[in-house]
Amino acid sequence: MDMITIVGKSEVILFLTLLIAALLFFMKKDWLNSLFIIFITGSGVVLNYVLKILFHRERPDDEINYIEAFGHSFKMISYSFPSGHTMRISLIVAFLIYLCIIYLRHKWSKALWITLLSFILIVVGFSRVVLGEHFPSDVVAAISASFAWFSICLLVLSSIHWKRFRKRQG
Repeated sequence: MDMITIVGKSEVILFLTLLIAALLFFMKKDWLNSLFIIFITGSGVVLNYVLKILFHRERPDDEINYIEAFGHSFKMISYSFPSGHTMRISLIVAFLIYLCIIYLRHKWSKALWITLLSFILIVVGFSRVVLGEHFPSDVVAAISASFAWFSICLLVLSSIHWKRFRKRQG
Protein backbone atom coordinates (compact mmCIF):
# COMPACT_ATOMS: atom_id res chain seq x y z
CA MET A 1 0.00 0.00 0.00
CA ASP A 2 2.93 2.33 0.62
CA MET A 3 3.99 1.89 -3.02
CA ILE A 4 0.46 2.47 -4.35
CA THR A 5 -0.16 5.63 -2.36
CA ILE A 6 2.92 7.23 -3.94
CA VAL A 7 0.86 7.77 -7.11
CA GLY A 8 -1.11 10.50 -5.32
CA LYS A 9 1.92 12.38 -3.94
CA SER A 10 2.37 16.01 -4.94
CA GLU A 11 5.62 15.32 -6.75
CA VAL A 12 4.14 12.52 -8.86
CA ILE A 13 1.05 14.55 -9.72
CA LEU A 14 3.18 17.54 -10.73
CA PHE A 15 5.32 15.31 -12.94
CA LEU A 16 2.25 13.65 -14.53
CA THR A 17 0.56 17.02 -15.06
CA LEU A 18 3.59 18.52 -16.80
CA LEU A 19 4.20 15.35 -18.83
CA ILE A 20 0.59 15.18 -20.05
CA ALA A 21 0.54 18.92 -20.77
CA ALA A 22 3.78 18.68 -22.76
CA LEU A 23 2.57 15.65 -24.73
CA LEU A 24 -0.68 17.39 -25.57
CA PHE A 25 1.10 20.59 -26.56
CA PHE A 26 3.94 19.14 -28.61
CA MET A 27 2.41 15.96 -30.04
CA LYS A 28 -1.23 16.96 -30.53
CA LYS A 29 -0.80 20.73 -30.80
CA ASP A 30 -3.64 20.88 -28.28
CA TRP A 31 -2.66 23.95 -26.28
CA LEU A 32 -6.15 24.38 -24.82
CA ASN A 33 -6.22 20.98 -23.09
CA SER A 34 -2.56 21.40 -22.18
CA LEU A 35 -3.48 24.51 -20.20
CA PHE A 36 -6.66 22.85 -18.96
CA ILE A 37 -4.83 20.05 -17.13
CA ILE A 38 -2.43 22.52 -15.54
CA PHE A 39 -5.37 24.63 -14.40
CA ILE A 40 -7.47 21.80 -12.96
CA THR A 41 -4.64 20.19 -11.04
CA GLY A 42 -3.36 23.51 -9.69
CA SER A 43 -6.77 24.80 -8.73
CA GLY A 44 -7.66 21.35 -7.35
CA VAL A 45 -4.79 21.59 -4.88
CA VAL A 46 -6.10 24.98 -3.75
CA LEU A 47 -9.66 23.63 -3.50
CA ASN A 48 -8.44 20.68 -1.42
CA TYR A 49 -6.63 22.98 1.00
CA VAL A 50 -9.69 25.24 1.35
CA LEU A 51 -11.93 22.23 2.03
CA LYS A 52 -9.50 20.90 4.63
CA ILE A 53 -9.52 24.25 6.43
CA LEU A 54 -13.32 24.52 6.25
CA PHE A 55 -14.00 21.02 7.60
CA HIS A 56 -11.06 20.89 10.00
CA ARG A 57 -11.37 17.11 10.49
CA GLU A 58 -8.68 15.30 12.45
CA ARG A 59 -6.99 12.26 10.95
CA PRO A 60 -7.90 8.73 12.14
CA ASP A 61 -4.66 8.33 14.11
CA ASP A 62 -5.15 11.69 15.91
CA GLU A 63 -1.59 12.67 15.06
CA ILE A 64 -0.89 16.10 13.66
CA ASN A 65 0.42 15.78 10.12
CA TYR A 66 2.09 18.56 8.23
CA ILE A 67 2.06 19.14 4.52
CA GLU A 68 5.01 17.50 2.82
CA ALA A 69 6.22 18.06 -0.73
CA PHE A 70 9.53 17.62 -2.49
CA GLY A 71 11.18 16.29 0.64
CA HIS A 72 10.22 19.28 2.79
CA SER A 73 7.68 19.51 5.57
CA PHE A 74 5.70 22.73 5.67
CA LYS A 75 4.34 24.12 8.95
CA MET A 76 0.72 23.95 7.77
CA ILE A 77 -1.42 21.31 9.44
CA SER A 78 -2.86 18.78 7.01
CA TYR A 79 -6.33 17.70 8.03
CA SER A 80 -8.04 14.51 6.97
CA PHE A 81 -11.10 15.69 5.01
CA PRO A 82 -10.94 15.40 2.01
CA SER A 83 -7.98 13.20 1.10
CA GLY A 84 -5.40 15.23 -0.83
CA HIS A 85 -3.76 12.18 -2.43
CA THR A 86 -7.12 10.93 -3.63
CA MET A 87 -8.23 14.35 -4.82
CA ARG A 88 -5.07 14.88 -6.86
CA ILE A 89 -5.20 11.47 -8.53
CA SER A 90 -8.96 11.88 -9.11
CA LEU A 91 -8.36 15.06 -11.11
CA ILE A 92 -5.71 13.36 -13.24
CA VAL A 93 -8.00 10.35 -13.78
CA ALA A 94 -10.97 12.58 -14.68
CA PHE A 95 -8.80 14.43 -17.20
CA LEU A 96 -7.43 11.20 -18.71
CA ILE A 97 -10.96 9.79 -19.02
CA TYR A 98 -11.93 13.00 -20.80
CA LEU A 99 -8.98 12.52 -23.17
CA CYS A 100 -10.03 8.90 -23.80
CA ILE A 101 -13.47 10.10 -24.77
CA ILE A 102 -12.25 12.77 -27.17
CA TYR A 103 -9.22 11.01 -28.69
CA LEU A 104 -9.87 7.25 -28.71
CA ARG A 105 -12.06 5.99 -31.53
CA HIS A 106 -12.85 2.42 -30.59
CA LYS A 107 -15.38 1.70 -27.85
CA TRP A 108 -13.33 -1.24 -26.55
CA SER A 109 -10.19 0.87 -26.13
CA LYS A 110 -12.18 3.60 -24.36
CA ALA A 111 -13.75 1.03 -22.05
CA LEU A 112 -10.38 -0.60 -21.34
CA TRP A 113 -8.63 2.67 -20.48
CA ILE A 114 -11.53 4.01 -18.43
CA THR A 115 -11.65 0.74 -16.47
CA LEU A 116 -7.89 0.80 -15.87
CA LEU A 117 -7.93 4.45 -14.77
CA SER A 118 -10.90 3.84 -12.47
CA PHE A 119 -9.10 0.86 -10.93
CA ILE A 120 -6.00 2.99 -10.24
CA LEU A 121 -8.17 5.63 -8.58
CA ILE A 122 -9.97 3.10 -6.38
CA VAL A 123 -6.73 1.41 -5.33
CA VAL A 124 -5.04 4.71 -4.41
CA GLY A 125 -8.10 5.76 -2.39
CA PHE A 126 -8.22 2.38 -0.69
CA SER A 127 -4.52 2.63 0.17
CA ARG A 128 -5.12 5.88 2.06
CA VAL A 129 -7.69 4.15 4.27
CA VAL A 130 -5.60 0.99 4.78
CA LEU A 131 -2.57 3.07 5.77
CA GLY A 132 -4.70 4.80 8.42
CA GLU A 133 -4.26 8.25 6.92
CA HIS A 134 -7.96 8.81 6.13
CA PHE A 135 -11.47 7.69 6.90
CA PRO A 136 -13.41 6.14 3.99
CA SER A 137 -15.60 9.27 3.84
CA ASP A 138 -12.47 11.38 3.24
CA VAL A 139 -11.71 9.34 0.13
CA VAL A 140 -15.29 9.36 -1.16
CA ALA A 141 -15.51 13.12 -0.60
CA ALA A 142 -12.22 13.67 -2.42
CA ILE A 143 -13.39 11.71 -5.46
CA SER A 144 -16.75 13.47 -5.46
CA ALA A 145 -15.27 16.95 -5.06
CA SER A 146 -12.68 16.28 -7.75
CA PHE A 147 -15.15 15.03 -10.33
CA ALA A 148 -17.52 17.89 -9.50
CA TRP A 149 -14.68 20.44 -9.85
CA PHE A 150 -13.54 18.83 -13.10
CA SER A 151 -17.11 18.94 -14.46
CA ILE A 152 -17.51 22.62 -13.57
CA CYS A 153 -14.19 23.48 -15.19
CA LEU A 154 -15.07 21.44 -18.28
CA LEU A 155 -18.42 23.25 -18.60
CA VAL A 156 -16.65 26.61 -18.41
CA LEU A 157 -14.05 25.47 -20.95
CA SER A 158 -16.76 24.17 -23.28
CA SER A 159 -18.67 27.44 -22.96
CA ILE A 160 -15.57 29.47 -23.85
CA HIS A 161 -14.76 27.14 -26.73
CA TRP A 162 -18.36 27.30 -28.01
CA LYS A 163 -18.38 31.13 -27.89
CA ARG A 164 -15.10 31.26 -29.84
CA PHE A 165 -16.50 28.80 -32.39
CA ARG A 166 -19.71 30.81 -32.81
CA LYS A 167 -17.73 34.04 -33.18
CA ARG A 168 -15.67 32.49 -36.04
CA GLN A 169 -18.82 31.24 -37.74
CA GLY A 170 -20.26 34.55 -37.98
